[in-house]
Amino acid sequence: MSKNFYSILLTAVLAVCLAGPSISQEIAPAPPEFTLHKQLEGTDQFSWSRPTFSPDSKYVAAFAHTGKVVTVWDVASGKVVGTVKPEDHGFDGVDGFEFSNDGTQLLMMRSDKPLTYMDWKAGKVVKTIDMKADPRKIIAYDFNDDMSMLFLGTFNNGLQVWDLKAGKKVKSFLEGQAVSGVDYTTYKTKDGKVHRKIGWARALMPPNAKFENVAGIIDLDSGANATVLKDVPADKKPPEGSMTFLQTNWQWGGGYLLVSYYQIPPKIPAGIFVIDGKTKEFVNVYELAQKTLNFQPKYLWKPYYGLSISTNDMSNPMQPVKTGTEFIVWTKDGMKTLDNIDESKLPVQSINYNNQNSMAVVSQKKTMQTPASIYVYKVTPKK
Repeated sequence: MSKNFYSILLTAVLAVCLAGPSISQEIAPAPPEFTLHKQLEGTDQFSWSRPTFSPDSKYVAAFAHTGKVVTVWDVASGKVVGTVKPEDHGFDGVDGFEFSNDGTQLLMMRSDKPLTYMDWKAGKVVKTIDMKADPRKIIAYDFNDDMSMLFLGTFNNGLQVWDLKAGKKVKSFLEGQAVSGVDYTTYKTKDGKVHRKIGWARALMPPNAKFENVAGIIDLDSGANATVLKDVPADKKPPEGSMTFLQTNWQWGGGYLLVSYYQIPPKIPAGIFVIDGKTKEFVNVYELAQKTLNFQPKYLWKPYYGLSISTNDMSNPMQPVKTGTEFIVWTKDGMKTLDNIDESKLPVQSINYNNQNSMAVVSQKKTMQTPASIYVYKVTPKK
């Protein structure tokens, strides 16, 4: 999930945020270089769900898909330093999994279960908020910077805004719809006004899989919900009729909203729509190298300035799944793949970055029969 550090760089980039696409002179994107740092202890037969760093990057936590055990590792040593068994946390899986800002707790979410705060060192639940978000699934989520607010995209119950200090839902949007993309950003303009925006996107499900009301931008303060992508040319839309999942990422501190999409079954390549965050108009669409997205994309801020997006190709069930990690940037000529790393160099089952974008944790699985292992990579700008 994205963390917003725009305020730190606001002075340097505000003019860029508002200037439009001609930004290549102000910012020179650099793709990330991945250097293996440590293999973490242990494996899971199927996968490691939601690997995530603590805010200080000293620890990594993940949920074992097969054993249902919450595992915490020390990054420096690669050793397990904490485990919480399923009988102690009560989860059969996780739709959301994050460290608290002080790193002492893990926040766990699953369908209509309570939001659970787990003291991972003590192995016990210390707080719950009875959300009952959705009986089927929480598809997407994001927090504000101090983790006092939670934004949920659910399978049946739309987009929900939760005040975690008060322990209650404060706003709902798109009720009864599947929301598969949620990304929150906040920024301040020259007049001193603070803007709080939510970029959202829907999952389109048959029998109603029409390309209508698929994404939008919510002004959290006014409650205004502006639908976008209404102006996409017909030949740029994905074909209707299949399940289409769309996800959202803010770029340039709120300057652009990136809406990535893929279909199940994967008949067409995945792609990314670009929306001007100020005018809310469609700018362009970019086709990715493969057909499906493997994990939640992340916009990497300084010093990379681009979208890291993991893709795969599951179109041939008789062949091994091919994976790739693409790094997409915006140039004066439109979107461009600046780098693409395939599974021979960086096999990715799932990937997440630390807050500083200086490390990545990657779950890897060579074949369906082999167990999943988890690795930490150092991330630096490629020369």
